[in-house]
Amino acid sequence: MTATRAKLSKMKIIAEIVPVPLARTKINTVNKGRFLTSRSQQFKQDLGFIARAAMQGRDIFTGALKLTINLYRNVKTTAKLFGDADNHAKAVLDACNGIVFFDDAQIVDLQVIKHYSKIQYLVIDVEVIENVD
Repeated sequence: MTATRAKLSKMKIIAEIVPVPLARTKINTVNKGRFLTSRSQQFKQDLGFIARAAMQGRDIFTGALKLTINLYRNVKTTAKLFGDADNHAKAVLDACNGIVFFDDAQIVDLQVIKHYSKIQYLVIDVEVIENVD
């Protein structure tokens, strides 16, 4: 007997981890490459693990997608303390690439919402706008 995978049109991923904006840093002047900071790398790994668990038994999303990212942090929503919305989005998209969707180029509608909260976590809502089968 073979297991069948469920085709989804929408999904919610709740990640009980502190949202971290994507941050890159130069390691040294010899290598001149850009690398993720250890904090950004750890966030990407943690969110990837959570996304894999959420996708277990489901097909990866195809077609055009709408993504809503709700960020909950225990700091006031200033860019300096909370982080830029676009950097948070990039961190989430990088972590979900190849796990939730094939490529972040599939996302045609993206919304990032910052919330003040005593409990820090993030919620990712994925919805298929147009499926390609």
